[in-house]
Amino acid sequence: MNISSLFSISNLKQRFAAPMPGNLTEEILTAAIAAAEKGNRGEVRLHLEHRSPHRDVVQRARELFFNLGMDRTEEETGVLLYVALKDRRAAVFAGAGIFGSQKPEYWQKIIDRVSRGFAEGDIAAGLIEALTMTGDLLREKVPGDDGAGNELSNRVSIDESAGSVIHERFFQAAVALLILVAVPSIISLSRLNSSLVAAEKQSSQLSNVLERQSVVKERYRDRSSSEFIEGELAGSENRVRVERLRYDRAAADYNERAGAFPGRLWVSLFRFPHKLRLSGEKKLW
Repeated sequence: MNISSLFSISNLKQRFAAPMPGNLTEEILTAAIAAAEKGNRGEVRLHLEHRSPHRDVVQRARELFFNLGMDRTEEETGVLLYVALKDRRAAVFAGAGIFGSQKPEYWQKIIDRVSRGFAEGDIAAGLIEALTMTGDLLREKVPGDDGAGNELSNRVSIDESAGSVIHERFFQAAVALLILVAVPSIISLSRLNSSLVAAEKQSSQLSNVLERQSVVKERYRDRSSSEFIEGELAGSENRVRVERLRYDRAAADYNERAGAFPGRLWVSLFRFPHKLRLSGEKKLW
C-alpha cells in the first residue's frame, strides 16, 4: 500500500539539467539513499520522471516498485519514493514487510516534506529530508544489519520517457490531429456561411431588379411603342438576366458546399438550407 499527495512546484526547470532539476545532483541523492539504508534492513529507492503515464500516481509508484524489483527483497522491506515533477505529484510505495508497521499519517508526512521543499524552492532539502524520514522509520521498524546485503542499487532511477515522452507525444499528436480536422472544418463552415450570405444578397438584388422591371412594364403598358420605350424595356430585361445569372452562380456555389462533407454536417447542426433553388427551377419572385 502507499500514500500519494499533490504538491506545488516553484523554480522548477522544464527539463532535467544534466540530468537532475535545480541544485540537485545524482551524487547528493545517492548519498542520501545510502544514509537512509544505514542501520536497518530496508531498501530505499528514489524514482524521478517528468510526468506520470497514469492519472493515479499511486498506480505508477506500484508499477515502478515491481519493475525495479523492489518486491524481491528478502524481507519485503523496500520503500520507493516516486516524484513526477511536471505533474507536481508524488507517492510512497512500501513493501509488505514495512508498510503496515506504520500509520498512514507517517507516509503522508514524507510526501508533505517533498511538497514543502518544492513549494519553498529547495528541491534538494525536500527530497533529502523525505529520504531521511524514510531511513528513520526503517531504523525503528526493521533495525540491524541487512544480512542479505545491499540488494538494490542506491542510484536514482530517472525515466524521462515514461511520463513526458508518452504524454507529450500523445498531446502533440492529439493537437496535430485536432488541427488537421478542426481548422479545415472551421474554414469550411466560414466559407459555407459566406456562400449563403452571398446567395441571399444576390437573391435580394434580383428581387429588386424584378420589381423595377415590373414598374417599367406597368409604366409603358398602355403607351405606343417607341424607340425610347423599347430601350427601357430591353434594359430592364437585360438587368434581370444579369442578376439571375449572378444569383444562380451564388446559389450553385452554396449548394456545392452544402452537399459535400463537412458542409452537410454544418447544414444539420446550424440549420442552414439543404439546397437553394435556382431562379429557373421555381418562380421565387
